[in-house]
Amino acid sequence: MLKEREKRSAMELAKESKLEEQQEFESAKKKKNSYRKLLDEQIDSNKKMKPVSVMSDIEKTLNKQDLNSYLKNEKKLTALLPGIAKPS
Repeated sequence: MLKEREKRSAMELAKESKLEEQQEFESAKKKKNSYRKLLDEQIDSNKKMKPVSVMSDIEKTLNKQDLNSYLKNEKKLTALLPGIAKPS
C-alpha cells in the first residue's frame, strides 16, 4: 500500500508540474501576442504619419538654401513662408 501511495503522489506531482508548465506557456504566449499587437499598432501609426511628415525634394532644396544663406549671414529667403515677409 505504501508503494501505491508513493506512485499516486508521484503521478499527481507529475500532473501538477505539467499543468504549471502549460499555464506558464499560455501566459508567455498571451504576453507575446499582446506585445505583437502593440508593435503592429505602432507600425500602423507610423505608416499613417509618414505621408504627412515627408518633405518633397523641392522643400528640402529650399530649406537647404535658406540654411546656407543664414549661415553666411545673408538676408534672403528662398522659401515663401506664410507670415514671414520677404526682406527687400
